[in-house]
This record gives sequence, C-alpha cells and structure tokens, in this order.
Amino acid sequence: MIYLKTNWIHQFKDEPYIIYSELNGATRNEIRKIEIFRNGITRYAPNGENDLGTMISIEAIPEINDINKSNEFLCVEINKAEFEQKWSKALL
Repeated sequence: MIYLKTNWIHQFKDEPYIIYSELNGATRNEIRKIEIFRNGITRYAPNGENDLGTMISIEAIPEINDINKSNEFLCVEINKAEFEQKWSKALL
C-alpha cells in the first residue's frame, strides 16, 4: 500500500484543502480517501464506496513527482500509521 497526503492550494470554499489517500501499491488506484475542508468538515470514502460527495478516483493516481509539477498541489508520502490515525478520526 501507498499512503499520500496532498495539500490542494486554492481558495474554493466547497472543496477540500487536504486529501489523504490509501493506494493499491501495484495499480496506484485509490482504496480509501479522506477529504478535509477549511470549515472543519471531514468526509471519507471507504473501500470503493462514496460518502457525501467524496468519491474514490476511477483513475490511477499519478506519481508524487507528477502531482507536484502543478503549483496547485503539494503531495508527500506518509506512513500507514499516520493514515490510520486520520482515518480513525474521520470515522468519529
């Protein structure tokens, strides 16, 4: 598995500014996703399901270097423990 934290640099009120993703290591497809909004709302999508507008990408997620080529995104790989901590908090 691969775990990513992506900061989305924008001023849109209705879009997340932090996105956590769990990816299948072989295909880079999203398995779980957490979206955090500036107003404190957190949404998540588990195991291919969608929750309140948060959707698992149907496309493979690009490599970190490719994501970071855009000035809109700052993506880093995180460890499983950090992702699981955020996931547990999102489920509350």
